Amino acid sequence: FYAVAEDALVAAKPAALDLAPAAALPLAAVTAAMPVDGLGPILGEDVLIVGAGGAIGAYAVQLVAAAGARAIATCRPADTERLSRLGVAETVDYTAGDIVAALSGIHPNGIAALIDLPHESRAEVTRIAALVRDGGRVGSACYAADPAALGERGIGADNVVATDCDPAVLRRVVELVAAGELAVGFDSVRPLEEVPAAVADLAAGRSAKVVVEIGLEAQ
Repeated sequence: FYAVAEDALVAAKPAALDLAPAAALPLAAVTAAMPVDGLGPILGEDVLIVGAGGAIGAYAVQLVAAAGARAIATCRPADTERLSRLGVAETVDYTAGDIVAALSGIHPNGIAALIDLPHESRAEVTRIAALVRDGGRVGSACYAADPAALGERGIGADNVVATDCDPAVLRRVVELVAAGELAVGFDSVRPLEEVPAAVADLAAGRSAKVVVEIGLEAQ
């Protein structure tokens, strides 16, 4: 069986990029790039990325830092060093307590923008957006930014889904990788028969991104 995609929805693999990182790149990187783009100019601003420890978050923090913003990431302690290498300026351990309470004390004047990657609840994203200053911006990768609720404070809401992306976004992230300006991350390459175990690892937080290798025997 074969899957055929429109040519506008694909991009050429950089010659220096192996197949495994090429497989790991598109969906996660595009999902990260869209809410970052939706924030508009962020040079010199504080941007909070909720869910930064995952595969999408790793691209989001790089893109935010590359745009000249100060990236603040929620993550587990085990992810702090890795995210710092990717450009994060400040981390908050979401396993230690409520991130809103923690960041309110650190940033009493609020932050400029929020990118929420994991939450599907509009109520939860609105609650976290209490950290954003009036007139700020909120982006959600799960269509959970509530324009009405956030608009009461003059906060812009941007909801994105990777399947609706402009093909130019994919081409741009591929170009960034080819230029060495965006690092591709994945935890392992596993054969098809190990997919159930890989899914269990993802669900348990032991892994953030897995590439599945499908062996095709010669016919």
